Amino acid sequence: MSATSDVDAVVKNARRCFRKGDFAQATQLFEQALELDERRADVHMGMATASFLAKDFDKAIHHFNRVTHLKPADGRPLINLGAVHNQMGDYQKAVGVLRRGLQKEKNSAEGFYNLGYAHRKLEQSSMAISAYREAVRINPQMVEAHVNLANVYLDMKNFQQAILHYHKALEVNPDFESAKRGLETAEQTKQEAKKAISPFGRLVSQGTLRKKSAGSERELNENERIEDRTRLHVLSEEIDAAAKQFLAHLRDTLDKRLVVLDRAITQQGESPSLLVKAYEEFAEAVADSAQLRRTFKRKMLELRSHEEMIASPKIPGLKDS
Repeated sequence: MSATSDVDAVVKNARRCFRKGDFAQATQLFEQALELDERRADVHMGMATASFLAKDFDKAIHHFNRVTHLKPADGRPLINLGAVHNQMGDYQKAVGVLRRGLQKEKNSAEGFYNLGYAHRKLEQSSMAISAYREAVRINPQMVEAHVNLANVYLDMKNFQQAILHYHKALEVNPDFESAKRGLETAEQTKQEAKKAISPFGRLVSQGTLRKKSAGSERELNENERIEDRTRLHVLSEEIDAAAKQFLAHLRDTLDKRLVVLDRAITQQGESPSLLVKAYEEFAEAVADSAQLRRTFKRKMLELRSHEEMIASPKIPGLKDS
């Protein structure tokens, strides 16, 4: 029997143990396979996954990192690595690793789900919403992503969107308990907010008053006023969070990597590999800053669009989209 056949036989047994939930035995078998062939990426992947499920996170990190070196074009081990960092509570590191993975696996619902989880733990609600929304766009059947997205909306008092996504989760799985509980909480909190709402409208400028007297501004009913204020509150928080994250990235990441790149350029004769690494890290930071800038710009456009919609006259017989 060849060495390859030996490894395949051991891996087959390891996967059998894995499917049975015997992660300790699976880990031992994967280790045996790696002693026969240390460069088998699939074996490292199996070893990392078994270690993760056995909650041996340090070993999982080691083997996921090995896969990234053996298969640098594959973003899946980076996404899995991000999940490990989330489990360990290292959310900032998880965000960095997951963004690298998603640059290679742009349609990974799991990647965006894990990214949303990390952003929520970092109290970056707007970024969490963007990530979770991308996850459910890619996989509308991902019930956990709908629930977590609804939870973030509920935190931000956007009851309409929270209720919408709790319902979508229950459409996928009618027995999903966390979605049932969340929906009940969102509907109850929405009713309480309606009772507590001020009877006064929002302040308007003289120009707006002139428009209204001319019949050019739409009249808002009570529900529309509540939704308008809620939407403005959410957008304001999202814009503030996006701006802060963009500026923090420029200050804490891009600026530092530019300094490292400048130093590497001056020392390239001594260590060419250092220049390559510095350039790759700087390029990654530039890509991240571009993404953060797009997020900020998109939120500003959403605010402008919302204000234009509220200010525009309502056409009789035509329902709002």
